[in-house]
Amino acid sequence: MYVYNLFGTAPEDFDRETTPSHVGRRICAIRQEEDMSRGELGEKVGLNANRIQQYENGARNPKFELCKQIAEALKVEVSA
Repeated sequence: MYVYNLFGTAPEDFDRETTPSHVGRRICAIRQEEDMSRGELGEKVGLNANRIQQYENGARNPKFELCKQIAEALKVEVSA
């Protein structure tokens, strides 16, 4: 029996590696490895420290274009 999912994503397609909280934890970890503050990262991508914190905490999910900018600022590949 097929059940229609109103949100457009089947449960079997859910990938915890791309959830906002996982992406945010990776941004935070890499930023800290680079010894960079949230403010410094925000400056490089045109955001304030509060917005960076929201991404790191998983409260907001960065779009792919922003992920590319963040990755460039942190000197890593987007896949990191």
